[in-house]
Amino acid sequence: SSESATEVTESLETSIGQLLSVDSAAAAAIIQDAIKILPDAQRLNLLSARVAIERGEGEHAEKALRECKEELQEEIDWRLLNARVKRLSGKFDEANQEERNVLEIADPSRATKIQLNRLVLSIEDRLPQPLGDELRKNAESALDEIDLSTLKSENKKAALVTIAAIRHSLALATNDADTAAKIRTDLATTASHDDPIIEEMAARAALIIGDDPHRVRSLISRTANPLRRCALGLLLVKHAHEKNNPDIAELLADVEHPSDLGTATARRLSALHWYWRGVVDKSQRVKCWQEAMHRFGMAECANAYTQLQHKLHDVMRL
Repeated sequence: SSESATEVTESLETSIGQLLSVDSAAAAAIIQDAIKILPDAQRLNLLSARVAIERGEGEHAEKALRECKEELQEEIDWRLLNARVKRLSGKFDEANQEERNVLEIADPSRATKIQLNRLVLSIEDRLPQPLGDELRKNAESALDEIDLSTLKSENKKAALVTIAAIRHSLALATNDADTAAKIRTDLATTASHDDPIIEEMAARAALIIGDDPHRVRSLISRTANPLRRCALGLLLVKHAHEKNNPDIAELLADVEHPSDLGTATARRLSALHWYWRGVVDKSQRVKCWQEAMHRFGMAECANAYTQLQHKLHDVMRL
């Protein structure tokens, strides 16, 4: 019945994020099974596309989106997924344009979420280099435009944490220790008491402003999530590179490479890992950077992809 189809779809929509982070292949298989049992549940095609994009399978996602009925293709969910598929296939300008078009018609709460996602991507989607003035100013003005009053309370809390994390990164980029400390103190009153984000922010500040890697190392030793460990380890590698530390190759060897590339985050971290391998090992630079570029592309990181393409051209011209 259509009622049970709706129930199945809703329950999968709520649980799929968690499942993707654990086992993306299983997530994809579950959606495919559900589609076989409930072929008329149109929203399952959207879910199938979302999982395929998360797994970097652009053609799969495109096929799932094409199978949606025309009225569904007018919806914001469909159009946002379609923009992500375009980004996966290298049509970066088209993807950005489609997202801007959607922003104009989205209801205020949805628009706020889209703006936040785009802002997070703009900060994450770059090679590990200092945050340029232009990007910083753009991020600051984008933050000022975000209207949290449009969000429900449970979404508002998550958005506040995301915004605090972005503001903290911007403060660290300008070595503004006081602002960074204030952001952490303010966040402690909104975040859950066991939220690891505040400790991670403090560890980052100790590394970037205080030149002290011990807190990041200590955090890695206590972190269960392999992707978080990888991200923190790569932070130590970046710091070592900035300080011309001769131990950088050993530091990189200590960072475990993501084992399951079934999520965009894993592929972005994998791309960064390959990027640093190319920085550390000059003889393998071209090969490593080509691998990194491929993975940035599969992680929807258009800017990092383009930045590395330019660097690679320079290396190959030498």
